[in-house]
Amino acid sequence: ARELPWGSVLNWTGVEIGASSSRAAQLSCPRARFVPDLKQVESDSCGVVFANEYLDALPFKLAKRINSGWLEKRVGVSESGTLVFVDVSADPELEGYCRRWADAIPVEGMIEARTDMDSFISELAIKFQRSKAIFVDYGGSSSEVHSLRLSSGTALAYRGMQVSEDLLAERGLQDLTAHVNFDAVSESAGRHGFRTRRITTQAQYLIDLGIGSYLPALAGGPSPDRTRYEAERDAVSRLLDPRQMGFFKVLELEFGGEVARTRLNPSP
Repeated sequence: ARELPWGSVLNWTGVEIGASSSRAAQLSCPRARFVPDLKQVESDSCGVVFANEYLDALPFKLAKRINSGWLEKRVGVSESGTLVFVDVSADPELEGYCRRWADAIPVEGMIEARTDMDSFISELAIKFQRSKAIFVDYGGSSSEVHSLRLSSGTALAYRGMQVSEDLLAERGLQDLTAHVNFDAVSESAGRHGFRTRRITTQAQYLIDLGIGSYLPALAGGPSPDRTRYEAERDAVSRLLDPRQMGFFKVLELEFGGEVARTRLNPSP
C-alpha cells in the first residue's frame, strides 16, 4: 500500500501484545501506531479490520462426547504436581455449542469450542460506523471443523517450528491453537450487526481481488527489480498453493448502513 496512491491517506493501527513484535512491526511500518489491546484502537467513522491467524489463537474449551451428552476437559494438578486433564460436566453454554455445531461427532470424539466469541465481536461493532472485517485463518464451516474426519480434535501446540499434541507441556512457552468454526463466528457477528459477505479460501479470495495482474505489473514497471520479482513470485505461489497457504479460509464481514445507524443512534 505504501507504493500506491491511496496508501498515504490511510491511518494504520496495529494490535500487538508482544513488545519485541511491536518494535519489529514499527520498523516495517513507521507511520503506524501500535497498541497492545483492541480496546485501545480509536473509534472512527469507517475502517477496515484485518486479522491474519488471530481467531485460531483465541481461548477455547475442550469437549468430549459421551453417551449422555458432553464433558469438558479442564486442567487440574496431579498429586505429583504435574498438569493433567480432568473431566467435568459441560456447562450449559458449552453444551449448547456442542448440540448446535457438533452433532456429527461420535461418542468419545473431541472438539474445541470458543464460547466467548460475542465479547470480541461486540468490541469490533462499536469501533466504526462503517467497517469491514477480514479474517484469514485455519478452519472452515462447522461441518468441516467438527466432522467425523476431525473427531479427535484439532488442538495443537507450537513452539518455534515444532508442533506437538501435548497441550500441557512447557506451559507458557507454547502457542495453543485450534481450527476456527467460521459458521459460529459468522453467526455471532450477525447478532452484533455484521453481515457476512463471503467465506472462501485464501486462494480464491486473492484471485478475486486480482492477484493475477500483480506479477505482470511488477515485471512491466518503470524499473523492474529481478530479485524482488522472484521473491514476490515465490510469495504469491505460497499464498495460492492449496498445499501451503491457499487452503486457509477467509471470512469477510461488513458493518454499516441502516444496521450501524440503528445501533449507534438508538431511538429515545
